[in-house]
Amino acid sequence: MKPAILILLVVFFCGCGGTEPETDSPTPIFLDTWGSFGTDEGRFHQPTGICLDSNGNIYVADAQNARVQKFAPDGEFLSIYAGHLSFPLGVAVGPDGVVYVNDFFNTRIQRFAANGEFLGTWNYISALYGPVIDASNNVYISGYKVIARQPNLVVDGPFIWKLTHDGRELQKWESHGVSTITRDLSGNFYGLRRYHDSDDLPHSVVVKIQRGTLIDEWELNKDIPTAADGIALVNGHLYVTCRELGTGFVYKLSKSGRLLSKWSEVDGYTQPLGWPAGVAVDGEENIFVVDFTRYRIVKYGLEP
Repeated sequence: MKPAILILLVVFFCGCGGTEPETDSPTPIFLDTWGSFGTDEGRFHQPTGICLDSNGNIYVADAQNARVQKFAPDGEFLSIYAGHLSFPLGVAVGPDGVVYVNDFFNTRIQRFAANGEFLGTWNYISALYGPVIDASNNVYISGYKVIARQPNLVVDGPFIWKLTHDGRELQKWESHGVSTITRDLSGNFYGLRRYHDSDDLPHSVVVKIQRGTLIDEWELNKDIPTAADGIALVNGHLYVTCRELGTGFVYKLSKSGRLLSKWSEVDGYTQPLGWPAGVAVDGEENIFVVDFTRYRIVKYGLEP
């Protein structure tokens, strides 16, 4: 039995409103893409989460292939992390180079050294992609703690958990139903919550949480069904990946929820995103998007 990801039913939210940007923030330009369907190095089968390390290397949770692939900043394949993984949804890298993998179907977090050596497991379940690592090597997970596995799975949560780098629990806070999270330097969490309307169509809300207290929330698009999966924060900008009526989009938002830009196609690369499951952004705001259904990574950047 697998734990269900809790989804709160909500009637309405104030926030982004429609689909048009409120400020003149230019659409990023296309820089690169790589990947295709398959099991060989550099190929994917349902890629999901993505993260970057301090050197700009890219880690992708390759879910159906039960592994994490590591690439250089230019997309060159470097290595694979694997070890009895079952549908790894998310990945994060700490400042010490330790790799944390959300081993979703096995209901645990697996840890690997930078060289791929297996370091052990934690009995926590990240609700979606996560986890998140801060500069002090503390680990944040939005999801569940496993209390027992037999005869039935018993969990505590969902909460936002704060753990040491070796898995010791420090704190937990109310998660307010968020799945994927990111965190700013002030300790505020920004997460994604999904609800379904009376026609059972999905809508997505960005939620700001401070030490368990709900600070703000805004809906990505009030006008049409929207299913958001990935979120990243850099330079005061939030990047959210989502699907709207079968097409994938990336939203760029201010930290107050103002829509700055939104795109699926860009000049120089007109193939729209399919299911953008995850997003990672470096300090120069190069944007790396995982396309779940098109088995690829797409890299965007700002105009020089």
